[in-house]
Amino acid sequence: MTIRVSSLRKLPDYKLILLFLSLSIIILLNTFFDPNEYLSPDSTYYLRLSKNLLLHEGFGIADYTAPDGKSFFAIWPVGYPVLIYIVSRLTGLGIV
Repeated sequence: MTIRVSSLRKLPDYKLILLFLSLSIIILLNTFFDPNEYLSPDSTYYLRLSKNLLLHEGFGIADYTAPDGKSFFAIWPVGYPVLIYIVSRLTGLGIV
């Protein structure tokens, strides 16, 4: 019995699916067991700006060295925090 090459191309790549599932499980376990909730410094800035947008405080984040206590969010692009804000507004989910 011979196997046609064209029929092999139609089979799903199980290694890729296994890799995706493995990475997803690793990320979920890291967020559950890490005391800092597996957040990087830029992730905390994104979440902080998203929360400020949700509270209608604009594109400023807390800065204790600034005279008014806020500084303009200009270190990272604002696309990701704005996307978090939009999803939060549409779904009603809170921002941690």
